[in-house]
Amino acid sequence: MIFQEEELPFRPAARLHSLAPIHLSGRECLCVEEVASIKRLLSNGFVIAVLATSAILFFLWWLKPLTGGNPPLLLFLIAVMLAAWYGATRAGLFATALSALNSAFFLQVPFDPRIAPPGARLQMLLLVGMGSLTTLLISKLRKTEVQALDRSVEKQRQLELALHEQKETTKWFEWAVEAAPNGMILVSQDGTILLANAQAERLFGYARDELVGELIETLVPERFRSRHEQDRRRFLALPEIRPMGKGRDLYGRRKDGREVPVEIGLSPIAAAEGILVLASIVDISERKRLEASLREREARYSLLAENVPEILYTADPNGHYDYLNQRHYTFTGQTPEKALGEGWLDAVHPEDQARMQARWRESVTQGVPFDTEFRLRHHDGTYKWFCNHSIPIRDDQDQIIKWFGVTADVHDQKRAQEALLEMDRRKNEFLAMLAHELRNPLAPIRNAVQVMRKLGPLEARLQWVRDVIERQVMHLTRLVDELLDVSRITQGKMQLHLQTVELAEVVTDAIETARPLMEARQHRLTLILPPEPVRLMADPSRLVQILENLLSNAAKYTPNGGTIELAVERADAGVVLRVKDTGIGMAADLLSRVFEPFVQAEQSLDRPGGGLGIGLTLVRRLVELHGGRVEAHSEGVGKGSEFVVRLPVYEPSCQPQLSATEG
Repeated sequence: MIFQEEELPFRPAARLHSLAPIHLSGRECLCVEEVASIKRLLSNGFVIAVLATSAILFFLWWLKPLTGGNPPLLLFLIAVMLAAWYGATRAGLFATALSALNSAFFLQVPFDPRIAPPGARLQMLLLVGMGSLTTLLISKLRKTEVQALDRSVEKQRQLELALHEQKETTKWFEWAVEAAPNGMILVSQDGTILLANAQAERLFGYARDELVGELIETLVPERFRSRHEQDRRRFLALPEIRPMGKGRDLYGRRKDGREVPVEIGLSPIAAAEGILVLASIVDISERKRLEASLREREARYSLLAENVPEILYTADPNGHYDYLNQRHYTFTGQTPEKALGEGWLDAVHPEDQARMQARWRESVTQGVPFDTEFRLRHHDGTYKWFCNHSIPIRDDQDQIIKWFGVTADVHDQKRAQEALLEMDRRKNEFLAMLAHELRNPLAPIRNAVQVMRKLGPLEARLQWVRDVIERQVMHLTRLVDELLDVSRITQGKMQLHLQTVELAEVVTDAIETARPLMEARQHRLTLILPPEPVRLMADPSRLVQILENLLSNAAKYTPNGGTIELAVERADAGVVLRVKDTGIGMAADLLSRVFEPFVQAEQSLDRPGGGLGIGLTLVRRLVELHGGRVEAHSEGVGKGSEFVVRLPVYEPSCQPQLSATEG
């Protein structure tokens, strides 16, 4: 802290105590930092001795020709005085010795006391003697100066201590007020401003000196000044701490005349001059703007929420509804008093209430999204289907603070879905009935063909007719059987007769069944089997049907002369069967729905092999009944296809099942 000879500048808060001005002399105003700097310089006396003697040596060397080879050696006393002053006696004597050596070796060459002229010896003696004497005198002066400095520092410390004791009760106040984040103004009993911090300057646009001494009503809009004076007198009559924001909205007046909304906290302070009032003032302009923006946004969102066709709602963390938009009240006829909380459940169909409430409680407890369909009562007493979806809203600590949900009317979609299901059911019934009705005429036709075979050799044309009828009957029988299988699967009536089967035998039977079609189209069949036997718990006839359908499908869509590969390999705890061909391949859109019923790669009626497009559907459902899965792969049109069937192998430790039914 630097003291100057003028009166110490006290802030207005110093009026809390009467302090006489303190005057200090210039020497007493040396600060502690200056004393420390001097002490640091004194420690460099030897460096100064070297530098000073070197400088004087160079000067005397330059001066030597001008003085006839006899330069004034006493100039070295300057270096001795500097070294003695900054480095005390040792540095001074060091400078004296250094000066004598420099003179002997550089200025009086060669110097030998025995042959040196009397004048040279006298100069050397004078240099050494005057240097030593000068060192002692300068060291004495330095010691005296240091003692004077120490006395000055001690006196300064005592004065600062006295000043600290005088200002002890006010300094903390000034610092706290200045560091406060709010505008702080100290006011006397008569309303005069005694102190204002930097935040108050920024808030009202006045400099601190402009505020001090003015009435506090200067910062109050004119229309509120008379009322403010009355409020100030009432506060002084019964002083108490009033928190900010208590009571009405308040406004302050800036230097430029603009008004700003503020919150004020008043704290009375007892002082010698009486009751002083410390006002803490906060500019709430930004808060007001945000509140207005929030109100506008809430109004906009409320308008949106109240006019959407869906039912919107919010619930507290415990799942109790605290908001429902107008759509709910219009549809159900409920009032907010009856609907909020858990009253909305009264409008749910009695058959759906228990399920709805249980699932809602489960979602709230676990903090997971809520989805369900239920029937909601219309105000006319009828019920309609609605879909309810709700999600939890979480804070930064991942705690649920609100639930937000949407309830949409899905009555028409539900009715359309039910109609589609009914149509699908009727379609399945029709397919089953059609298959049964087609089997009835097929039996006598098949019998007639067998009778014709037993009649003996026939004329060539009749034999050709018999063979055509036999082939078409077999083909039609297969189509009918596939229709019946599809009907059984879709109705959940397909039964498997499970037993332990050797996969190699199943593969052989499937190849024999599909061989006529592959031979007719001159396909090359590659078969890859594992060296060890593979046993499955499966229905052998259905497993043959799976492989035969895949092989027949490959044969249908592979051009003449193409290649079909059937590979069997063990993988993990199961077996993988791959049927790969070099056929026409599949596009991406067909690949995603190839296992759907009645889907075919080509729709032309003259495609070899024919079919209804249900063979792959049967494959997928039969594989799933065996606990496996099937996949289809193709790199695109013209690049062939691959079907991969994955089935679990038979574990001897497991007891074989006799049958299995879908579902």
